[in-house]
Amino acid sequence: MPPQVLNIKVDGKNNNIEITGSDFVNLTFTTDVDEQQEPMIAYFVNWGDDETTSVAGVEMRDRPLEEKPHSLYHLYDYWDLKRKSAISGSGITCENSCPAIYCATFRGSYCRVQPKVWIKDNWGWYSFASGYYNAVQQNVAPTGDQMPEFKNAAGGDAWIVVKER
Repeated sequence: MPPQVLNIKVDGKNNNIEITGSDFVNLTFTTDVDEQQEPMIAYFVNWGDDETTSVAGVEMRDRPLEEKPHSLYHLYDYWDLKRKSAISGSGITCENSCPAIYCATFRGSYCRVQPKVWIKDNWGWYSFASGYYNAVQQNVAPTGDQMPEFKNAAGGDAWIVVKER
């Protein structure tokens, strides 16, 4: 069985998160690795802002319990995202008018990103987003939308929305 990344949350929530200007967020996620394929030997977080965090070359236990997830912090800054969004293929969306779907109480300039996470077990198997898993790819790290991503409770996309002010 391939390893799984589950319960990806930002600041304890699985819906859109709004930040004004710049702030740290706390990304948490749980992992489930088949006990015959333990230990987990790597994880990779794509923060959605052209920044990544990776831990490899270590042996870790999975963390299947929501009460004891993996936990990482990351700083998002509106002007940094705005600058990076001008680079072709960055994957960062910035707009001058914040629609209600992303910004509940504010209309104005914003950028939005979606963090993604994958893990690798001791057999060389990677976690893939639901529907993307293929045994032929066991030793190929997932890319793009193949990676498990920040989703809302209904399974739709959830975003970190960074507003100018």
